[in-house]
Amino acid sequence: MFATSTMTARAAQIGETSRSFAPREDVQASALPKRIADLLRDAQRTAREDRGQAERRIQEAMALVQREGLRLLEAAAPGELDRGGLAPWQMRRIDAHLAANLDGSVRVTDLAAIAKLSVSHFSRAFAASYGMAPRDHILNLRLEQARAMMLDSAEPLGRIAIACGFSDQAHLSNRFRRAFDISPNAWRRQNLRGAAPADINAADPAYA
Repeated sequence: MFATSTMTARAAQIGETSRSFAPREDVQASALPKRIADLLRDAQRTAREDRGQAERRIQEAMALVQREGLRLLEAAAPGELDRGGLAPWQMRRIDAHLAANLDGSVRVTDLAAIAKLSVSHFSRAFAASYGMAPRDHILNLRLEQARAMMLDSAEPLGRIAIACGFSDQAHLSNRFRRAFDISPNAWRRQNLRGAAPADINAADPAYA
Protein backbone atom coordinates (compact mmCIF):
# COMPACT_ATOMS: atom_id res chain seq x y z
CA MET A 1 0.00 0.00 0.00
CA PHE A 2 2.82 2.35 0.91
CA ALA A 3 4.75 1.47 -2.25
CA THR A 4 1.72 2.09 -4.42
CA SER A 5 0.98 5.49 -2.89
CA THR A 6 4.65 6.43 -3.14
CA MET A 7 4.75 5.52 -6.84
CA THR A 8 1.56 7.48 -7.48
CA ALA A 9 2.92 10.54 -5.72
CA ARG A 10 6.21 10.21 -7.62
CA ALA A 11 4.40 9.97 -10.97
CA ALA A 12 2.38 13.08 -10.16
CA GLN A 13 5.57 14.90 -9.18
CA ILE A 14 7.30 13.95 -12.42
CA GLY A 15 4.27 15.00 -14.46
CA GLU A 16 4.18 18.36 -12.69
CA THR A 17 7.93 18.84 -13.03
CA SER A 18 7.89 17.86 -16.69
CA ARG A 19 5.53 20.70 -17.46
CA SER A 20 8.05 23.15 -16.05
CA PHE A 21 10.68 21.77 -18.41
CA ALA A 22 8.42 22.09 -21.49
CA PRO A 23 10.27 24.02 -24.21
CA ARG A 24 8.80 27.41 -24.95
CA GLU A 25 9.13 27.16 -28.74
CA ASP A 26 7.08 24.86 -30.94
CA VAL A 27 9.08 21.99 -32.41
CA GLN A 28 8.64 20.89 -35.99
CA ALA A 29 7.29 17.38 -36.31
CA SER A 30 10.32 16.29 -38.33
CA ALA A 31 12.71 17.48 -35.59
CA LEU A 32 10.84 15.91 -32.67
CA PRO A 33 12.39 12.38 -32.77
CA LYS A 34 15.95 13.73 -32.85
CA ARG A 35 15.23 16.19 -30.04
CA ILE A 36 13.91 13.41 -27.81
CA ALA A 37 16.76 11.06 -28.73
CA ASP A 38 19.34 13.75 -27.87
CA LEU A 39 17.77 14.30 -24.45
CA LEU A 40 17.69 10.59 -23.65
CA ARG A 41 21.25 10.09 -24.94
CA ASP A 42 22.44 12.90 -22.68
CA ALA A 43 20.57 11.37 -19.76
CA GLN A 44 22.24 8.01 -20.37
CA ARG A 45 25.68 9.62 -20.59
CA THR A 46 25.32 11.56 -17.32
CA ALA A 47 23.38 8.94 -15.34
CA ARG A 48 26.38 7.66 -13.41
CA GLU A 49 28.05 11.01 -12.79
CA ASP A 50 25.03 13.24 -12.11
CA ARG A 51 21.79 11.42 -11.40
CA GLY A 52 19.90 14.69 -10.96
CA GLN A 53 20.99 15.96 -14.36
CA ALA A 54 20.02 12.67 -15.97
CA GLU A 55 16.57 12.82 -14.41
CA ARG A 56 16.08 16.38 -15.65
CA ARG A 57 16.89 15.29 -19.20
CA ILE A 58 14.37 12.46 -18.94
CA GLN A 59 11.76 14.87 -17.64
CA GLU A 60 12.46 17.23 -20.55
CA ALA A 61 11.97 14.37 -22.99
CA MET A 62 8.70 13.42 -21.28
CA ALA A 63 7.49 17.01 -21.44
CA LEU A 64 8.39 17.20 -25.10
CA VAL A 65 6.41 14.07 -25.91
CA GLN A 66 3.41 15.22 -23.88
CA ARG A 67 3.26 18.82 -25.05
CA GLU A 68 4.45 18.63 -28.65
CA GLY A 69 2.71 15.36 -29.42
CA LEU A 70 -0.61 16.78 -28.23
CA ARG A 71 -0.05 20.05 -30.08
CA LEU A 72 0.67 18.32 -33.37
CA LEU A 73 -2.39 16.14 -33.06
CA GLU A 74 -4.64 19.06 -32.14
CA ALA A 75 -3.28 21.20 -34.99
CA ALA A 76 -4.23 18.64 -37.61
CA ALA A 77 -7.87 18.63 -38.68
CA PRO A 78 -9.48 15.23 -39.39
CA GLY A 79 -7.88 13.84 -42.50
CA GLU A 80 -5.01 16.36 -42.59
CA LEU A 81 -2.39 13.84 -41.53
CA ASP A 82 -3.59 11.36 -44.14
CA ARG A 83 -3.63 13.72 -47.09
CA GLY A 84 -0.54 15.66 -46.07
CA GLY A 85 -2.14 19.11 -46.20
CA LEU A 86 -1.61 22.13 -43.99
CA ALA A 87 -3.29 22.33 -40.61
CA PRO A 88 -5.98 25.00 -40.06
CA TRP A 89 -3.68 27.15 -37.91
CA GLN A 90 -1.04 27.07 -40.64
CA MET A 91 -3.53 28.12 -43.32
CA ARG A 92 -4.79 30.98 -41.15
CA ARG A 93 -1.28 32.31 -40.68
CA ILE A 94 -0.46 31.92 -44.37
CA ASP A 95 -3.65 33.73 -45.44
CA ALA A 96 -2.98 36.58 -43.02
CA HIS A 97 0.61 36.97 -44.20
CA LEU A 98 -0.42 37.02 -47.85
CA ALA A 99 -3.16 39.56 -47.24
CA ALA A 100 -0.72 41.87 -45.47
CA ASN A 101 2.16 41.51 -47.93
CA LEU A 102 0.55 41.01 -51.34
CA ASP A 103 1.87 44.35 -52.59
CA GLY A 104 5.48 43.36 -51.90
CA SER A 105 7.80 40.43 -52.28
CA VAL A 106 6.34 37.17 -50.97
CA ARG A 107 8.85 34.33 -50.76
CA VAL A 108 7.98 30.68 -50.43
CA THR A 109 10.76 30.34 -47.86
CA ASP A 110 8.99 32.90 -45.65
CA LEU A 111 5.68 31.08 -45.96
CA ALA A 112 7.37 27.78 -45.09
CA ALA A 113 8.90 29.38 -42.00
CA ILE A 114 5.49 30.67 -40.92
CA ALA A 115 4.10 27.14 -41.25
CA LYS A 116 7.22 25.77 -39.47
CA LEU A 117 7.97 23.34 -42.29
CA SER A 118 10.83 22.76 -44.69
CA VAL A 119 10.32 24.36 -48.12
CA SER A 120 9.83 21.02 -49.86
CA HIS A 121 7.37 19.73 -47.25
CA PHE A 122 5.55 23.05 -47.22
CA SER A 123 5.18 23.13 -51.01
CA ARG A 124 3.62 19.66 -51.04
CA ALA A 125 1.31 20.43 -48.13
CA PHE A 126 0.32 23.78 -49.64
CA ALA A 127 -0.63 22.16 -52.95
CA ALA A 128 -2.71 19.56 -51.10
CA SER A 129 -4.61 22.27 -49.18
CA TYR A 130 -4.96 24.99 -51.83
CA GLY A 131 -5.04 22.86 -54.97
CA MET A 132 -2.07 24.62 -56.56
CA ALA A 133 1.53 25.65 -55.98
CA PRO A 134 2.23 28.64 -53.69
CA ARG A 135 3.36 30.90 -56.55
CA ASP A 136 0.23 30.16 -58.57
CA HIS A 137 -1.97 30.93 -55.57
CA ILE A 138 -0.15 34.21 -54.96
CA LEU A 139 -0.58 35.18 -58.62
CA ASN A 140 -4.30 34.42 -58.45
CA LEU A 141 -4.68 36.59 -55.34
CA ARG A 142 -2.88 39.46 -57.06
CA LEU A 143 -5.00 39.20 -60.18
CA GLU A 144 -8.21 39.14 -58.15
CA GLN A 145 -7.08 42.16 -56.17
CA ALA A 146 -6.22 43.97 -59.41
CA ARG A 147 -9.66 43.24 -60.85
CA ALA A 148 -11.33 44.52 -57.68
CA MET A 149 -9.29 47.73 -57.80
CA MET A 150 -10.09 48.24 -61.48
CA LEU A 151 -13.80 48.16 -60.69
CA ASP A 152 -13.72 50.07 -57.41
CA SER A 153 -11.43 52.96 -58.38
CA ALA A 154 -10.25 55.10 -61.27
CA GLU A 155 -6.60 54.41 -60.49
CA PRO A 156 -4.43 53.92 -63.60
CA LEU A 157 -3.25 50.40 -64.31
CA GLY A 158 0.33 51.31 -63.51
CA ARG A 159 -0.55 52.18 -59.91
CA ILE A 160 -2.84 49.17 -59.59
CA ALA A 161 -0.05 46.92 -60.81
CA ILE A 162 2.36 48.17 -58.13
CA ALA A 163 -0.31 48.01 -55.41
CA CYS A 164 -0.97 44.35 -56.25
CA GLY A 165 2.66 43.24 -56.24
CA PHE A 166 3.41 43.33 -59.98
CA SER A 167 6.64 44.95 -61.12
CA ASP A 168 4.89 47.32 -63.55
CA GLN A 169 1.88 47.73 -65.84
CA ALA A 170 3.41 45.50 -68.51
CA HIS A 171 3.84 42.69 -65.98
CA LEU A 172 0.21 42.98 -64.88
CA SER A 173 -1.05 43.09 -68.48
CA ASN A 174 0.98 40.04 -69.47
CA ARG A 175 -0.25 37.95 -66.52
CA PHE A 176 -3.80 39.21 -66.93
CA ARG A 177 -3.94 38.22 -70.61
CA ARG A 178 -2.60 34.76 -69.84
CA ALA A 179 -5.19 34.21 -67.12
CA PHE A 180 -8.29 35.75 -68.72
CA ASP A 181 -7.49 35.99 -72.45
CA ILE A 182 -8.22 39.72 -72.47
CA SER A 183 -6.26 42.88 -71.68
CA PRO A 184 -6.86 44.58 -68.31
CA ASN A 185 -8.14 47.75 -69.97
CA ALA A 186 -10.61 45.88 -72.18
CA TRP A 187 -11.83 43.85 -69.20
CA ARG A 188 -12.21 47.03 -67.19
CA ARG A 189 -14.34 48.71 -69.86
CA GLN A 190 -16.57 45.63 -70.14
CA ASN A 191 -17.14 45.30 -66.41
CA LEU A 192 -16.99 48.86 -65.17
CA ARG A 193 -19.86 49.94 -62.96
CA GLY A 194 -20.58 53.38 -61.54
CA ALA A 195 -17.69 55.28 -63.20
CA ALA A 196 -17.37 57.14 -66.48
CA PRO A 197 -15.29 55.26 -69.05
CA ALA A 198 -13.98 58.61 -70.32
CA ASP A 199 -12.47 59.32 -66.90
CA ILE A 200 -10.77 55.93 -66.83
CA ASN A 201 -9.34 56.32 -70.33
CA ALA A 202 -8.09 59.81 -69.53
CA ALA A 203 -6.29 58.60 -66.42
CA ASP A 204 -5.04 55.39 -67.95
CA PRO A 205 -4.32 55.22 -71.70
CA ALA A 206 -5.23 51.86 -73.24
CA TYR A 207 -2.53 49.28 -72.80
CA ALA A 208 -2.99 46.53 -75.39
